[in-house]
Amino acid sequence: MFKYLGDILINLGRYGRLIGGLTITRLVSFWVFVAATLLVSIFANAEETKLQSGKSESLAINTTETPMSVYFGEENYDIGTDFYYEETGRSSWYGKRFHHRKTSSGERYDMYAYTAAHRTLPFGTIVRVTNLENNQSVLVKINDRGPFVRKRIIDLSATAVKDIDAFSSDMVKVETMIAGAADVAKMQRTQDFFVGYSFDRPLVCLPQSTLQFIDTAHTFSQAIEQYRELLSSYKKDLYLMVPFSSIKKDNSMNDDEVYFIAVYSPYDDKFVRSDEENSHR
Repeated sequence: MFKYLGDILINLGRYGRLIGGLTITRLVSFWVFVAATLLVSIFANAEETKLQSGKSESLAINTTETPMSVYFGEENYDIGTDFYYEETGRSSWYGKRFHHRKTSSGERYDMYAYTAAHRTLPFGTIVRVTNLENNQSVLVKINDRGPFVRKRIIDLSATAVKDIDAFSSDMVKVETMIAGAADVAKMQRTQDFFVGYSFDRPLVCLPQSTLQFIDTAHTFSQAIEQYRELLSSYKKDLYLMVPFSSIKKDNSMNDDEVYFIAVYSPYDDKFVRSDEENSHR
């Protein structure tokens, strides 16, 4: 653009000299200078407006960016695969000799509670342990460090090992959900998510809008008991759930944790109980 303005000035200067001398040349040059200044000002304002528009558009894209791989398709609300953790190996257990002793988390070991020791998983993590010999599963909460026996991956409480009959150090599969602080920060841009645990269904991470909450508990043992009782009443996907923010990958334990029992029901507005219960209504 500036090249074209220079050409105009030169040509008009030559034209002024041809038609009347120095006075006309100065007059023409003055008005050409004024016109050029106005054109430059208009061009600069247009470029600034364009840049500001581009910045606004870029900011809009960044603030509405979908965190992680959240995909709200017609039937796919679960993003659990983003945080899924799995480990396979042999188990061990500890019982009466350690009853009431302090664990690494500060809690007292209770041989009748659903707890376990793991070398690295954060305290408070809910874990599903499946005995690969008989396919029986149990849900436990990590509150201790161990096992310290070679080739053992998890140390179960006496009650937990009894539920899956793994006294003989059977091969087990350990499954849970782990997330970093950055993951939690990204997820907080959307609606609340909950992590769901089950004895026989895949572990999930689901948005609150797809869940119907039917019960709560303030201790893990109470939550397990209530969850077992409700399993016989609901034929849809029933999960023991905790808020997504509670699965951060650190070694903290939240004593004020609330456990939820919820039905995964994104399309229905009523709970669907078992056929046997419906027949009695």
